[in-house]
Amino acid sequence: MCDTAKILEEYKNAPGFDKAKVADIIDVEVGSLQRILNANDPYDLGVRKLIGFINACGNFTLLDHIEARLGRIAFPVAADKNCKLNLEGMCKFVKEAGHAMNALSDALADGRITKAEAAECRREIMHLVQICMALLVRLDEIEKR
Repeated sequence: MCDTAKILEEYKNAPGFDKAKVADIIDVEVGSLQRILNANDPYDLGVRKLIGFINACGNFTLLDHIEARLGRIAFPVAADKNCKLNLEGMCKFVKEAGHAMNALSDALADGRITKAEAAECRREIMHLVQICMALLVRLDEIEKR
């Protein structure tokens, strides 16, 4: 039995797991979801249902496992909810990009980056990533129309 199948099977025992709700969200019958969550059944979740399943469960264990097997890691990034896909949003993006570039250039000016400079660069880059995520959310909304 593969590790991924074992992890999927654990979801059905998670506190608050509602098979009917999850099945509805990922658009499968409850019986199909039960098969997906049975480590001994070859019926698979499939890539097209993966994101919906993880969102419906609110549990990222499966995603963490997939990333570990691929030698990758993800981290949560909260999109800036006030960022819109308009002139104001684009100005915010440019401003945050400038702040990130300034922090990086200041940190690199003497040829080495201190812990404090690294923390400042991380903070500025994370602000930029949050703006980028907000813009991506807005673009996704447009594509889904």
